Amino acid sequence: MPSSFIYGALLATAHADETALIQAQVSRPLPSHSADGSHSRTHGVESLLESAKGFLKNGATKDVTWFVGNITAEVRDVTIPAIEHASRTQQAMVYDMHDQFQVHKNTLSASYHDVNRCQTQEDDASALHKECRDIEASRCIDKRECEGTGDTNLYDLWLAWEFAEEELREVHSNLHGHFCPPDANGTLESFRVRSKPWMEDYMRKKEIVDTAERIYDDFVHNCVATHDGLNTRSSECNTLQIALEEKSCECAHTIRRVLTVFHPDYDAAISDYEAYLEVVRSEEEARHREFVTLQVVQCLLNRTLELDGVPCDTADGVTDEVGHCEERHSLNVCVENPVLCIDMPPPPPKPPNCLDRDTVRKDATLYPLDPQVDSCTWLPGGNGLDAFLASQPDFTCTPITYVGAECLPVVQPYPCTAPFVAREYSLLPPVPQAPFTHENPGCNAYPPCGQLTHCDFEEAVHPEPVFDCRLSAYWEFDSCGCGGNDQNQGWCGGIGSGDCPDTIETSICPSGTAYLAVWHPKPYDEAGHAGRGHPGHLIRDGCEYIWHAQYACQAD
Repeated sequence: MPSSFIYGALLATAHADETALIQAQVSRPLPSHSADGSHSRTHGVESLLESAKGFLKNGATKDVTWFVGNITAEVRDVTIPAIEHASRTQQAMVYDMHDQFQVHKNTLSASYHDVNRCQTQEDDASALHKECRDIEASRCIDKRECEGTGDTNLYDLWLAWEFAEEELREVHSNLHGHFCPPDANGTLESFRVRSKPWMEDYMRKKEIVDTAERIYDDFVHNCVATHDGLNTRSSECNTLQIALEEKSCECAHTIRRVLTVFHPDYDAAISDYEAYLEVVRSEEEARHREFVTLQVVQCLLNRTLELDGVPCDTADGVTDEVGHCEERHSLNVCVENPVLCIDMPPPPPKPPNCLDRDTVRKDATLYPLDPQVDSCTWLPGGNGLDAFLASQPDFTCTPITYVGAECLPVVQPYPCTAPFVAREYSLLPPVPQAPFTHENPGCNAYPPCGQLTHCDFEEAVHPEPVFDCRLSAYWEFDSCGCGGNDQNQGWCGGIGSGDCPDTIETSICPSGTAYLAVWHPKPYDEAGHAGRGHPGHLIRDGCEYIWHAQYACQAD
């Protein structure tokens, strides 16, 4: 049952019981008092006080003396215990409301698993991306050396081929001038003698050109390979950059979601607790007044019984007796009856921010609570408060000192803020910049942050995905799960196992198969459970789960 309903039921029950018990005493017929039952409790106690003074002053018959004896016993044995019970009940509720702060902190610390998992995945994505860019830079060097900056490069081979062709063209021009004039006579010996060295030179130059062309053509394949290798690696790196930016966005949204749940819930818990303490202080003050008045009444009635119904001899005697009993008004209730003084521990302050992304964990050394807060908790015992409310006084809360240990995760740099760009991209290997020449061949530029994916943090925090309750399996307290007690626990080998498979077969899904979408395992190894409020238990919609698996339908 939610705490708010418990508080309402407790207040109504305790207040009604206490009022009925006290009014039951003062509604008995007393001299000069009516018994119409319309007086308030305070009025009734004050009337009883005035009656006690009258008994002392005027004396009383044996019947009245007998009646006074009964009233004295009932005040001692029934009324004051009823006031004490009301105080104990309210004290129990104060501690239970104070427990809610730790419940919210436990929910916060349970989220550390998702935050750390996401940030680890982001770190892995960052490392893969940077490693890929390093390899891409090596591919860029290979391409640049092949194209123009290496000892042997395509540009130089092209120049060698071009130079050889120029020389061949010059020889060809000379031969053309020798063989092609209108008056050339190729039958003359002198013509043939002059032709021979030119032809031999042409053949040598032609062989040089063919060799240069063959070397160039053979080397082109190397450069095509380095070019293709660079493009392939650049495409892989760009895909990894997308994965990195998407994972960074996801982590930032995860942390923002945690904070957007924690802060309103914790603020509301503080507001509710402080408002309730105002009620507690007011009712505690009223109980103190009643207790003190009843102490005076008891004193006067006891004195009446000691006089055995005989009136005081003098007015001064009455005044002295009343004055003696009136001194009880100044008694210290907390000393006289500590049960009536309620301990109201202050609400613990919100946890500090986590120091960095690597210290999102519960650690009282890193995140101490100063000052520490002493309280009494029902959480370790699980159903201790319920048992107490069921009038089983052996169930008591457990004294506890809250020492802290929790911290608030901080949203880390995300795409495409300046810190994110500086962290992820500023130290990547530089790429060649224009103008591009044979001495400065180009490579593929890195895509700017956000060009391949988009992460809009001006919008509201992304809501949690909505899942089908029928596809959840869990072990919870109080049968409060969305589908009833321990729903589908057989999928995971039973409540004591909690060993949930990656996929299940179910007629709920059109495809007949569901995959494990979200998994909150039991946060400890021992058999059974460690009781309510254990760190790591999932708290969702007011229900506490020892373990919880959420499945979703696979596509057809």
